[in-house]
Amino acid sequence: MSFLRKEKMQIGLCCLTKTPTKNPVIFCVKTKGYIYDKEAIIKHIIHEKQIIKEKNAQYIQQLEHTRDNANKRVYTKKVKEQVDFIKVSSSLTHKKQQKKTDGNALKFNYWLPSSAPAVEAIHNRTPPVGKVLCPMSRRPIAMKKLKPVNFLYNNKVLFGEPGFLLCSATSVPIINQDVVYCKKTCNLMLKSFVDAYGEGSKFKKSDLVHIVR
Repeated sequence: MSFLRKEKMQIGLCCLTKTPTKNPVIFCVKTKGYIYDKEAIIKHIIHEKQIIKEKNAQYIQQLEHTRDNANKRVYTKKVKEQVDFIKVSSSLTHKKQQKKTDGNALKFNYWLPSSAPAVEAIHNRTPPVGKVLCPMSRRPIAMKKLKPVNFLYNNKVLFGEPGFLLCSATSVPIINQDVVYCKKTCNLMLKSFVDAYGEGSKFKKSDLVHIVR
């Protein structure tokens, strides 16, 4: 059995479209970050919101249909019970039995809430509200959670080719190295640089997000 090593996606490509982006944004989940093309991820969020809206509308429509069917079933059942009860009560002449008949007839009144428990149970249900999820992390994502990313371009490499981006701290081309994003500066830096020089006065550990690709 052979195991193929999954190659890392090149830094600078959108996690959604897998193409180079000139308008990058990042979605951070704790210490991990996912780079997207701004236009692509916004279109994705809007599209997913529309799908959720349609699903909720279908759910409500099905709920109303179920409630209407329940109303008909309860109504038919109660009418039959009232008819049967009236047939029995018509043969009774005693006043005490007649009073009991009136009480039971009221008990089976369709319009009383207690006569339609199925309808109440359905009416109390609430439609599910879905959230748009990040395509990579599967965590809830929103436009306000997207942060800008400053790319430092390598003029010696064609746009989109390996190494077309540079580390903002060392100007070393980024190819397959591990990269971190600094929340304060919105820049990308090589993780090796951060490990070598440690945390300085310019940034803290909490300011750094590891780019997932």
